[in-house]
Amino acid sequence: VVVDGTYVETPDAPKLPVWRWLTAPFEVLGADGGLTIIVIIIFIILVGGTFCVLEKSGVFRYIITKTIHRFGGKKYLLLAIVSLIFMLLGSTIGLLEETVPLVPIIVSLAIALGWDTLTGLGMSLLSVGFGFAAATFNPFTVVVAQGIADLPIFSGLWLRLIVFVLAYAVLIAFLLSHVKRIEKD
Repeated sequence: VVVDGTYVETPDAPKLPVWRWLTAPFEVLGADGGLTIIVIIIFIILVGGTFCVLEKSGVFRYIITKTIHRFGGKKYLLLAIVSLIFMLLGSTIGLLEETVPLVPIIVSLAIALGWDTLTGLGMSLLSVGFGFAAATFNPFTVVVAQGIADLPIFSGLWLRLIVFVLAYAVLIAFLLSHVKRIEKD
């Protein structure tokens, strides 16, 4: 709670030396919670290594090829399904930056379908962002916000579902118009 009139400037507060700007990222590792940061860094390295192995072994190429053959001439349906899955990830369980490792796969899929990298980004990152913004069960936005506002958890779901459907319609309309322009070229 902000209390009016409680802000006070402290001009003799110690200043951080310029050289500590460069060492700060490493000093954080030794501070409280540094072990958590180290574990997250190791996890990111392992995930990146896993994706590298899957790419070098041809697994991603195989998955993309099988997906394209399975959907055949229904590539717009594939675009709608992939976008819906990513939107649901953001809307229901609050994933956002956790989907970043999946972006290269979706971008590769979009390129294999004859579209561009922006289409792949739209199918993945843009979709998950739309889902996060039009949250239905997102624990980070819906549950926390309703708890702060003293509202019953998940109340007003019908309104959030309407917003979700409208956001999905806008997203798909945008992506379809984008891929139609690309296909013209």
